[in-house]
Amino acid sequence: MQTAKGLSGKVIVFVVVMVGLFVGRTAAAQFERAVSVAGYVAVRGTVVSGVDGEVLAGANVVAVSTWSGTVTGVDGGFELTVLKDGEFEVSYIGFLRQRVKVVEGQEVYRVILEEDNRVDEIVTVGYGVQKKNLVTAAIGRVTARDLTATPTRIEDVLKGRITGVQITPNSGQPGTASIVRVRGTGTINNSDPLFVVDGMPVDGGIDYLDPRDIESVEVLKDAASGAIYGARAANGVILVTTKKGTAGRTNVSYQFSYGLQNPWRKRALLNGREYEEIMNEACYNAGKEPLFDYFSSAGEGTDWQDMLFNRDAAVTNHSASISGGSDKGSYYLSFGVLDQEGIVAKGKSDYQRNNFRINSTYNLFENDRSFFKSVRAGVNAGYTKTDRHGIIENSEFDGALSAAAMYPPNVSVYANQWEEADLAEKYGDMLVRDGGGRMYKVISGGEFVNPLALVAVRNQRAETQRIVGTVWGEADVAKGLVFRSSYATDLTFGEETISSPAYYLSENRLDETPHSEKDMDRRTVWSFENTLRYGVSSGRSNFNFLLGTTTLRDHFTDISEYSMGSVFWRANYNYGERLLAEFVLRGGGSSNFPPDRKRAYFPSVSLGWNIINAGGFSTESFANQLKLRASWGRNGNDKLYPGMAIGRLTNRSIRWDESEQFDAGVDMRFGGLSFTADVFHESTKGMLMKLPVPDFAGNEAAGGDVGSMTNKGMEMEIAYMKETADFGFRIGMNVSHTKNVVEDVGVSAGYIDYATFGTIGVIQRHTTGLPVAHFFGREAIGVFQNENQIRNYRNKDGYVLQPGAKPGDVIFRDVNGDGNIDDGDRTYLGKPVPDWTLGANLALRYKAFDFSMFWQGAFGGQIFDASRRFDLITANYSSYVLGRWHGEGTSYYYPRVVYARQEDNQNSRVSSLDVYNGDYVRLKTFQAGVTLPPDFTRKFLVQNLRLYILAENLFTLTGYHGGDPEIGAGMGVDRGIYPQARTVSVGVSLLF
Repeated sequence: MQTAKGLSGKVIVFVVVMVGLFVGRTAAAQFERAVSVAGYVAVRGTVVSGVDGEVLAGANVVAVSTWSGTVTGVDGGFELTVLKDGEFEVSYIGFLRQRVKVVEGQEVYRVILEEDNRVDEIVTVGYGVQKKNLVTAAIGRVTARDLTATPTRIEDVLKGRITGVQITPNSGQPGTASIVRVRGTGTINNSDPLFVVDGMPVDGGIDYLDPRDIESVEVLKDAASGAIYGARAANGVILVTTKKGTAGRTNVSYQFSYGLQNPWRKRALLNGREYEEIMNEACYNAGKEPLFDYFSSAGEGTDWQDMLFNRDAAVTNHSASISGGSDKGSYYLSFGVLDQEGIVAKGKSDYQRNNFRINSTYNLFENDRSFFKSVRAGVNAGYTKTDRHGIIENSEFDGALSAAAMYPPNVSVYANQWEEADLAEKYGDMLVRDGGGRMYKVISGGEFVNPLALVAVRNQRAETQRIVGTVWGEADVAKGLVFRSSYATDLTFGEETISSPAYYLSENRLDETPHSEKDMDRRTVWSFENTLRYGVSSGRSNFNFLLGTTTLRDHFTDISEYSMGSVFWRANYNYGERLLAEFVLRGGGSSNFPPDRKRAYFPSVSLGWNIINAGGFSTESFANQLKLRASWGRNGNDKLYPGMAIGRLTNRSIRWDESEQFDAGVDMRFGGLSFTADVFHESTKGMLMKLPVPDFAGNEAAGGDVGSMTNKGMEMEIAYMKETADFGFRIGMNVSHTKNVVEDVGVSAGYIDYATFGTIGVIQRHTTGLPVAHFFGREAIGVFQNENQIRNYRNKDGYVLQPGAKPGDVIFRDVNGDGNIDDGDRTYLGKPVPDWTLGANLALRYKAFDFSMFWQGAFGGQIFDASRRFDLITANYSSYVLGRWHGEGTSYYYPRVVYARQEDNQNSRVSSLDVYNGDYVRLKTFQAGVTLPPDFTRKFLVQNLRLYILAENLFTLTGYHGGDPEIGAGMGVDRGIYPQARTVSVGVSLLF
């Protein structure tokens, strides 16, 4: 009812204003003359932020002479009567108060308020908020202003904006989650951070949220900031706060964007003619007859990637909200619709998301009593429904993109009439056709599959409905004492359908029976929390205490059940906001462990020194902030095997994975210049991981806490901003460095195999003393140019190391020095996790025009190219094979090509030739917009209207030749990655 009244009230006011403008112009003029004669003048204007140029609703505007005043409306506008030659004063929380001198003859004023750097920003911490200048731990933050650039997924917005947080997409397929790492990979088992949305811990990421519903995201990076969630905070904590209404007029907003998506680049492959030339050369090197006529008419052949890509795939985004409130409470309601086509396999990899949110707060009562002075209650609830059609991705066996990379380019898309007639006799309705009835080409024998036919017979759909909500109540029990109780739930209902008709793709890939299967799952998570906060001051000493309990239960489709309970407390002390200290202790128990091992305790301590508050400094001449801080803490991880599993061995001595971290940092601000830096060292002991068991055991491996790992590094962020009436400028950069080492892999062998590729074996390992999931194989050090070089490559005993080699074959290093080239020479070849990550942003504003761009990059990581299976001897090659050795001096890196791997040297063994530099720099977002004049838009009942164009992944600089240098799935192994899309969108944002 309040919403309807607010809207109808606006309409009435608008009608009255219009009547006054068009009917009563003469009367208004007479009134102004009367006011002028009496020594007063009527002024009007707009109050805007000097930070970003946004209008400020609710700012106070007061006539200095009479101290009568008004409040700006939702459009930032005001009208006021003041003395001639007088002044009026404008104020707003967080901004410097400003007095404006009335100028004779001027009726319209644009007042720009500058940010008050003396006012401390409020940041969200575990179970509460703190003034930023009192925070003693490492916390990164982005706000709603940063979340508007990329309206589809929240992870894309966070990428590169917070130091120490690395976000890598599993693929570019719509609806696919990203891998999030806070200060590196913390454990072999599960390094996902803990996500907390409006106080409710959620698993599976936050991709279900509409970014436009989010007010702020805080990342608790060190152990001290996350210790209050200690039981599951070993890998960092990400706190998400959704938007709420504010007291004042009803605000109605609507945002719309429409974009076109395309692959930013495709893998460079051989065309039809080049393919036949290379295959003939491979046959010649193997002593075989050529496969193709040297005067081939294949020409360019078929570009299977082009055939598979869906060019100009559309993405549409609608988002609407209404919010408001009074002294009795506030409300925020929103609704969003996202419809995104995939850029691969039209109609087969689409994503739709519908979301609804309601956040409300109620002031139940307030009085002047000493006890139970006030009671508040609220609800934060969101509903999301997603519908995802997907294709198999990043797979060398069934992936559509890997098939497109390997399928011979000299083959046509469709079978001719004779081929079709020959196969129809035997396979009939099993033959795969397109929508027009044309039969797709089939290569007989082997595992080759026409990529278009492959996606045609696979149908995968996943529908999920999710409700995440919190109901809470809060009471001021006594002076400084606040009790809060909340009940939260996360309900997920999932349904996945996989179907295929009877099909014939090749002799080795056929199915005579149609198949359809449906999986349904139900997950119910609830959490009950109670906290008691108390704050007291004595002189310059300020104390704050928090005591709380939490209980959580997770039930999954009658298969598993998990529960945990914790008690925690936190004590904060500051002396005149100069000396700062915080102590945290959390004790938790998890059902994932045996009864006598289920409980653990997680302490932390952090200290800070606000030098600027110590006296002797002038904030105007020196700095606004200068703070040193240090912290130590211990957090836990219980993510191993929730519940029970049939056939799994048990380990009765298993216990928590524990992580200790030390952090030291500095925060500085000099006017518009801010700087933050941290160094950290994290040590994880007792890593939860599978223990190896002999094959004859016949059971799945048990879990054990046997390994250890360290991550250490530094983070730095610097930014500068300058704002004037017509011009605004912001520039910032952040950089982080992390070094990861598996100190003890937990088994006597000193290593655990992590990943394999096709039929050639292990390509990644966890090894004591090396980074996690490092690439593993032989080291190639060149290419033999002639027989003499082969004969001279000898061991210390004078024996030729590679007697089976021929000119053009790979030279492998004798790593262990035993005089033989064998499996013992396999070694470290690189790592998938980069050493350095960076982000840089630039934003400009000139009057009604705005412009921004954001860059991100990663350096020091490698990529394993697994796009070509060597057992498929006629598979296509990437175009780099054109630089192969084909005569002395033609190449010192890529070896000769040999058909059917018939070379004694085994050039295709896993080696450093498969590992490439994964460095990249990417222009992640580029945006330009214009805000139309309010005097014009108000004629159409619109208070603020902004038009913009947004480009994502517009430019990428990388030395990697594959489809995308960002490869989260498979830890840096490119098995035919689904590339991220280059998207260009246009949009409009309206405020009514």
